[in-house]
Amino acid sequence: MCPDGEFVTTTTETGYEFNLLVNGKAETAKDLKLDDKYWKEPNLDNWNDLKPTTQTNIQVCAWSNQFAFPWEIGMYWNLTVGGAGKRAMGCPGLDDYDYGVVNPASEWTSAWPFYRPQKSEPRHSFQGSPAMRCGLTGNTDSNGVKLHVIIDEMALDNENFAERFLEGWHQMTTNGYSDSDLVNGPDNGWLGHYSLTEQGETEHLGMNFEDFVSENGPVIFTDPKADPYICGHRGHASTSCGI
Repeated sequence: MCPDGEFVTTTTETGYEFNLLVNGKAETAKDLKLDDKYWKEPNLDNWNDLKPTTQTNIQVCAWSNQFAFPWEIGMYWNLTVGGAGKRAMGCPGLDDYDYGVVNPASEWTSAWPFYRPQKSEPRHSFQGSPAMRCGLTGNTDSNGVKLHVIIDEMALDNENFAERFLEGWHQMTTNGYSDSDLVNGPDNGWLGHYSLTEQGETEHLGMNFEDFVSENGPVIFTDPKADPYICGHRGHASTSCGI
């Protein structure tokens, strides 16, 4: 599992290099057994019954680098915010415990069920909680279409997402400015220009990129060697995500 895993560089059949997790195992002697009672009731008594090596595995692997704001998650799941830090609330998994706060030290609690104990200050260790189990939001857009339906449609159709994204991109980058405040950027600032250049394509370099897009649209600039499974975090600084 986590303590035994390591990342090595490997190459796909298309010649794309990426980082691969090796020595990862679904269950070892040191891991929490799949039928353990701690899965269903992660209380302090059940925690104390675990072997120290298993406790260590839970503490190490409970942290996740995935994050999002409640207003982002709330566009899909039916939740609210409240309590200390205005955290996400209102669903099973989010309301199972009185989680307390991270700081100040005077208000620390040990109520987090998947935790890495820390007694020093400031408290910076990441605390874990059960997976949230929220229903879908009923919020709609101005046309009455539910937001979770819109998100699902874009998640299942990349062309739909790309078109909507570019519309939103233009709005975000021009919002608050008058036409006189803005000037056209260089061709290599266009989305897709850099990716095509990195792939060794040259046709777009000999003409105005706007004309190139108009004459060849739709222009597909996703890197065919981009690995669809590993494209970030580990090695993200030197890994092409195809954009």
